[in-house]
Amino acid sequence: MRLLRSGYEMSPAIAAYAEAVWRRPSVREYIEHARPPHAPS
Repeated sequence: MRLLRSGYEMSPAIAAYAEAVWRRPSVREYIEHARPPHAPS
């Protein structure tokens, strides 16, 4: 997804696949769940 969002040139099929993966409910749930702040070491 990072390559897609940064404008990296890729085939439409690969771009569509990446978009579809990120729309999956299980992936959305994982990336949107609350996380504690990262404490620097």
